[in-house]
Amino acid sequence: MGAASCSPGLGIVATGGAGALHDHGALGDLPSQFAAMDQIVDHRGARDDHARGSTARLRTTMPSNKPTRPPMKASSSMTTGTAPAGSSTPPTWAAAERCAANQVLHARENPADLIGIVNPPATISDSSLYGQYRSSLMTFVGVKNLYLEGFTADNPAFHGVMFLDSSDITVYGTRHTTFNTNNGDGLEFGGSSNGIVVNNFFDTGDDVVNFAAGQGLYGAQGRSSSDVWIAGNYLRKGHGGIAIGSHTAAWVQNILAEDNVMYTTETGGLRMKSTSDMAGGARNITFRDTAMACLATDAFIASLAYTQSPSGYVSAGSATFTDIKVSNVSVDGNNTTSCAMPTSTKNPVILVEAGPTVSADTSTVSNFSFDHVRFRNVNPTLIQGLVSSQFTDVCFATVLGNVNPWKFDAYSTGNSFVRVSPPPGKSKPTGSCPQ
Repeated sequence: MGAASCSPGLGIVATGGAGALHDHGALGDLPSQFAAMDQIVDHRGARDDHARGSTARLRTTMPSNKPTRPPMKASSSMTTGTAPAGSSTPPTWAAAERCAANQVLHARENPADLIGIVNPPATISDSSLYGQYRSSLMTFVGVKNLYLEGFTADNPAFHGVMFLDSSDITVYGTRHTTFNTNNGDGLEFGGSSNGIVVNNFFDTGDDVVNFAAGQGLYGAQGRSSSDVWIAGNYLRKGHGGIAIGSHTAAWVQNILAEDNVMYTTETGGLRMKSTSDMAGGARNITFRDTAMACLATDAFIASLAYTQSPSGYVSAGSATFTDIKVSNVSVDGNNTTSCAMPTSTKNPVILVEAGPTVSADTSTVSNFSFDHVRFRNVNPTLIQGLVSSQFTDVCFATVLGNVNPWKFDAYSTGNSFVRVSPPPGKSKPTGSCPQ
């Protein structure tokens, strides 16, 4: 896998060419093997299972040629040292434990060692170290052919697992239990491609599966995040189930998320966020065959009005979102903590914002497709600057206040509606949707 090292601000870092936590050369072509998996989500049973407090029913048929997990082969750089006094950590990971314990102290004394900081200040406060420069649990940089299976990420200091400028990645059968601890993403793809995320459990303190691709003028010259398949996962808390941005300069593209269950997810089952000076955006995103219930805020977000933390990037043109396909999705409750009707109109079930302010000169978002999508116990939509999009067989059964759910601004033009219930205008929800 190349070298594994302790680095302030990055935690356990793996760099270099082929390899992973395992020596898995015998696994063969992982993408083609996992493509044969039959992932089936029972949407009708999902809500009942949620009400009983159990996990959703996922029936998985594995192919006969599913690769066998190879024996652990730890990097030699991780086997030095003995476990600290009073620690139950195996000696293999003793160096990692010492690394985590000493990071804040080392970062405070050696701020020049912090990686990836643009125009660092002369001094960095402890609050800034916590807010911006905590280490992620695992960071893979420039790694190819990576297979991760069967681990639990529990309360990392920051993000869970990050893939930076890497490719050919599979994450299978893992658990990410970081909600209400630290605001870290579950999985982060940064400038990485060719990924498979299958049969995992997520309960995270920030985005569940996040995609990033650089910032601004110079970030646009980097690698895109692309060609990732996300299927058969169970997602609970998280600030975005499938989250894109806000760093989108080199594009996030060709993402397929299907057959997932999202329950009590906090900020958007599909959440796309960027800014009017970030460049790039998201395109060719497919989100389908998914059941969502009891969402804390919006169900779908596409916003170019995201508030970006200062990071010193050089501004470029506006980002945009285009060719976004949502199909065969059910949403049962948004902006709710009780799996019932929303408590207020604060969070629209679909939020589209083409910029901080929308005008005739604002970059638009375009070519969205909602097909066979069912809503119940939700807020009305709020759609600004959406053009050339299609809504087909979309039904709102019940909406807060029993009002028409469609709210478009004057800059949302060229959109079509086929067999939607109720149609835009003054009609009200009927209380049910066609089977």
